[in-house]
Amino acid sequence: MSTDTHMVAVHVPRGPERWWPVILGLDTGGTWTVAHIMTLTGSDRALVQRYVSRLVAGGYAVRQPQAGHHRLARRPVQAPDLDDTGNPRPLSAQQMMWNAIRSLRSFSHLEIAHAASIDTQPISPSAAKDYVNRLGRAGFFNAVSMAKPGTPTTWALKPSMNGPLAPMIMRTKFVWDPNTRAIVGAGDDAREVQS
Repeated sequence: MSTDTHMVAVHVPRGPERWWPVILGLDTGGTWTVAHIMTLTGSDRALVQRYVSRLVAGGYAVRQPQAGHHRLARRPVQAPDLDDTGNPRPLSAQQMMWNAIRSLRSFSHLEIAHAASIDTQPISPSAAKDYVNRLGRAGFFNAVSMAKPGTPTTWALKPSMNGPLAPMIMRTKFVWDPNTRAIVGAGDDAREVQS
């Protein structure tokens, strides 16, 4: 199992995860506008405006008397992921599994499926197995005990790979770690992707 980190130039969406640190920085100096965020990130006005509107609706930002200016009312470290009404969006299945992985000292894919599931969003054992296996091949884990007939592999998260954001399995079947902003491990070859 390779634990090499491969750096590859990849276009990653520059949404809230890109805008939020900029907003935090701007807010320390006073009020800020959509135009400030656009200038510093090169993002589309409509997308930034929609996100700022969500922040206002969710109580994270407050409109100021000067037209178009805002200040933060809440400053979480991670970018708030909100719908158009300002309510938090449900966590993705990958984030739910990653949170479970980070909370357990050691785990199998079956334990992750159980720990990550909630009534409104169950995680199937097969989805957990795919996610855990991909992260395992990418070098996120140490094997605690290898699979035997009737018993799945038990893994432990490497401390060096720990971070709050879930590594994402991209459509091209490689693992993206948003904490280090790098592709981790080797991507699957075309034959494996098609199988």
